[in-house]
Amino acid sequence: MAAGDSNPTGGVSGGAGSGGTGSGGNSSSGGTTSSGGTTSAGGTTGAAGTTGAAGTGGAMSTGGALPSCNPDAGLDNAVACGYLVEAGGTTLNTNFTADVTVTAVAGVASANPCPANGTKSLSLAAADGRTWQLDFNVTGLPANFIRTGDALGLTVASWLNGTTIGETPVSQSVVVTRGGKTILITWTGTADALSGNPPTSSSGAPAPVTIAGVSLADDGRICESYQGSCWARFHRALVTVGASSTTANPGRSVSLGGLQIVLQNFQDVSGGMCDGLGELTFAAFAP
Repeated sequence: MAAGDSNPTGGVSGGAGSGGTGSGGNSSSGGTTSSGGTTSAGGTTGAAGTTGAAGTGGAMSTGGALPSCNPDAGLDNAVACGYLVEAGGTTLNTNFTADVTVTAVAGVASANPCPANGTKSLSLAAADGRTWQLDFNVTGLPANFIRTGDALGLTVASWLNGTTIGETPVSQSVVVTRGGKTILITWTGTADALSGNPPTSSSGAPAPVTIAGVSLADDGRICESYQGSCWARFHRALVTVGASSTTANPGRSVSLGGLQIVLQNFQDVSGGMCDGLGELTFAAFAP
């Protein structure tokens, strides 16, 4: 590696300093002896040159492996899942709004991508005959938060992840309103469907998201986990509602602006067979 090239484990090494080159003094030629004369004195030798100072090494990089992801790294196990499908389970890939009535509320054994334990399923019907099923599981959500017979507004955005490796192929956001007030937001996926942001910025951070007055932006990586063939690096989120902001780690919930914000996952992935898509799973509800 040449001096000054990047050092893979540290900073940029400084080049070696060049030694100084002092010139020796010139000796004067000896005097000539004249007949019967005296010999003249020889010239004096010049001082030796001094050596130049050695080059200084480059500063060491402050980068390095992030701490392993575990509860000590600030991660907990809060769940924030919501996913709407057509009645019968067909995956949606469309955007729409609709006024709906809840025709049934039931517990379900499993509902991808929501965990099996504690997931509920709402049967929803619009006046024009369209029907859907909303599966959701959100830590802290009251048991009877939504009841059979409730009249709700529904706004759904769906978009393809660009991959089907180990994750739901269609990302989705769902906003549920009651009487014109937002009562539930769920986001399961990658890119910001509303603003067209890429799933991961050039810095490796998940893209910022704004939906129904709630904004989430990257607030830095906090830990990493090797997941079989790639690295998942989890990020803290800066959460903003109106003029108020706070931070949240994955697996935790925060109260802000009259809402409970539950952040399940906020990460970027890289290496191996990974596709490089940032992932975001969160929910918000009005207690």
